[in-house]
Amino acid sequence: MAGAAGGPQAGGDRDGGAVGERVARRSTQRDAWMRVGAVAAGVALLVVGSILGSSIYRGPLLFVFLFTAAQAGALVLATVRPRTAAIAALVASAGIMVVAHGGCRPGRGRSRP
Repeated sequence: MAGAAGGPQAGGDRDGGAVGERVARRSTQRDAWMRVGAVAAGVALLVVGSILGSSIYRGPLLFVFLFTAAQAGALVLATVRPRTAAIAALVASAGIMVVAHGGCRPGRGRSRP
């Protein structure tokens, strides 16, 4: 009966257990670096998105910042709960677009003849 307690498949073998520990450690390190990268990308998205949203789209800075922060938070949340993060990112993107279109006033930035 292969795979019984203490057998090679159950991790009872010294080599099998060491390999399992190394794979688990690599997986944990990979997850940690992925989370660090997601946080760094979220911060970059917050900085760049706030500046672009307020200057190019001429949205009110407070609302642009809040929706951009929600979108950056959704990026970080995607490492743990991808479906919830997708919904949050969609809502935040829609909010940014509403603020952007509401912030653009006709005649602003154009020269009159």
